[in-house]
Amino acid sequence: SFGGGLQSDSVCAVDVWADETVYVATSRGVSQIDVAGALENFNPQASRSPGVEGFPTATIHDLVADSTFVWVATDAGMFRYLRDPPFSTFPVATGFVGTVAYSVKRLNGRILCGTDVGLLIWDESASSWQRIASASPQDFEVLDFAAVRGLNGNPVRYVAGSRTEVWYYNGFAWGKLSPPSLPLLQGRLFSTVLAIGDSVYTSQVNDQDEGGFLEILDANALNWSRREKNSIPTSAINRVGVSAVNADVWVGTQFAGVARRNNSREWCVFNGNDPDVAANMTDPEGRASAFAIDRGGSAWFTTLPINRQTTVDRLDADADANCDHAADLWDHVDPGELGFGGRYWKIAVDGEGNRFFMADEDPVGPG
Repeated sequence: SFGGGLQSDSVCAVDVWADETVYVATSRGVSQIDVAGALENFNPQASRSPGVEGFPTATIHDLVADSTFVWVATDAGMFRYLRDPPFSTFPVATGFVGTVAYSVKRLNGRILCGTDVGLLIWDESASSWQRIASASPQDFEVLDFAAVRGLNGNPVRYVAGSRTEVWYYNGFAWGKLSPPSLPLLQGRLFSTVLAIGDSVYTSQVNDQDEGGFLEILDANALNWSRREKNSIPTSAINRVGVSAVNADVWVGTQFAGVARRNNSREWCVFNGNDPDVAANMTDPEGRASAFAIDRGGSAWFTTLPINRQTTVDRLDADADANCDHAADLWDHVDPGELGFGGRYWKIAVDGEGNRFFMADEDPVGPG
């Protein structure tokens, strides 16, 4: 926060105009930060609050600035207000009753708006929105364009993400162009789309945060590729550890196994469902309930089975940190081996490197 601070710490969008102003959309309105050299100053006079001076009370989804206005996408449609005093707010009717504006972007000096009735582009001379040559309504399963991007060229092409599909406009008509689905992933949502050059980036993640791998589209060849190996597992993280040997960060997750992030910021995933791993973690569903990194850099982890003892897994990952699973060294300590036997809910390492495996009082093991 700067000076008086943002209206809310819940931030949904940020945009920067030139090198002078930062606009921050929050759950309680839009805040403005003025930049002068190395100084940033919160500008309370320029902030817009819900229900004040014509600013909408609806939920804000996105914003973008141009030379004259700040454009704000909300549940109640599109609004814009002047960047300079008196900062007056104006509704920008879409022509469609009850339209929800999910996203707004600036492309080649024009304003694009992703809505629940398709992609709209603002015509300043006519003071109206034009719908981008949509396919007939029956061709759309859902028209909620949660994210939109434009691809430069002649003709201009557009990519839009929705709750069910990625849509591609080739300059003449819309069509579906979604990445291949993921097994067992239900209710996928393409809420983020980014276009850089001739590449389009998205992620098919659902409301349970499953499936969040990076999907990349070559907009010329119209082929998708998936960056999965170096993606952090999309599952609740139960434990975090740092290797004293090479400073790699390790996480143990609820359903996606364990993963290591090296100094090159790349993730390597280890779980019981990975066919590329010669030896896997014991639990085939990738559950890591107890997890620790010892002073030698070994990862120790277990899961919590129902009414039975726990196998303890030890992993010495590829020392070169390049995710070469063939070089991984695994060891599995079964109940009854080396005195082990219990439902271990936590693993700890003390300053001398001793490892402690803590069990509950379940009668299936000695603790």
